[in-house]
Amino acid sequence: MEDKTLKFGIVGAGFIVKEFLENVKLLPKVSVAGIYSRTYANAVEIAKAHEIPNVYSNFEDLLKSDVDAIYVATQNNTHFMYSQRSLLAGKHVLCEKPACVNFQQLFELLNLAEEKKLKFMEAMRFLYIPVYMELKKILATKIFGDIISIEGSLGKISQRTYRHTQDLNGGATLDLGIYPITAIIDILGFPDNIIAGCVKNEHGVDSSMSAIFTYKSGHIANIHASFTSLTRGELRICTEKGVITIPKYWTTGNKIVLENPKGKKETLPVILKGTGMADEIEHFRTTNREMLQGDLSIQVVRAMDKIREQIDVIFDVDK
Repeated sequence: MEDKTLKFGIVGAGFIVKEFLENVKLLPKVSVAGIYSRTYANAVEIAKAHEIPNVYSNFEDLLKSDVDAIYVATQNNTHFMYSQRSLLAGKHVLCEKPACVNFQQLFELLNLAEEKKLKFMEAMRFLYIPVYMELKKILATKIFGDIISIEGSLGKISQRTYRHTQDLNGGATLDLGIYPITAIIDILGFPDNIIAGCVKNEHGVDSSMSAIFTYKSGHIANIHASFTSLTRGELRICTEKGVITIPKYWTTGNKIVLENPKGKKETLPVILKGTGMADEIEHFRTTNREMLQGDLSIQVVRAMDKIREQIDVIFDVDK
């Protein structure tokens, strides 16, 4: 698909869809041909603002159209259903995180995508932005020596309903914790042990969570995510010869801070294209199926399953 223009259909009409559309405008070989939302009026409004030619009141009609891929940008509890139906209809799928609520769902979708010879990718934008790519290059040189520990956090004070309710599969682990969990597993691999704790809200989901990953190699990682308080919001890698940090908000960062053992700091600026989604979308367009981070997504959802089991945040779909 590297030289072909990729034509998307969108499912959803929330704030993330508007951001997606702004980033699509930066990509000459990506277009959006249709949008569907259960709230039809919202889809019409977005279509007018972004010149999307087709608005659908029925999801099946979108699937019957000539779009190549579906961008799933709905609430967590519907990701599996929309992704599965899209793959069965012969469409590639780029699904917002978390792509699935648990391992069983993700395993099923990845197998379906393989069977249909289609792409299925979780929309984890930071994996493809220049600042994270530069971080990986720095780590590969070992100029700062071996990694000792990693700290990753994200926090915001949010009242969005889907983040706080059981029936919509909310919680800080799935919505914010997934970012540092993904980065840590991408860098250090799957942990040998996970210890997790949380503060639950009145609906029984984690409004704040913390986890510690430990490794037989001697590495350790700390994760914190919250909807009720701000955090440092950094990805901080402590090494033998200093600290490497992508500062707040690191998932859409544009600089890396290097600090030596004496406290001297150097800042490396990195250019961010759009809000980072453009690189993610272009990766989806140009990359072969076997290179779509399926193994990483599986490891991440397995870690989140273990965390949710420990903190007793269990959804109906898990039972």
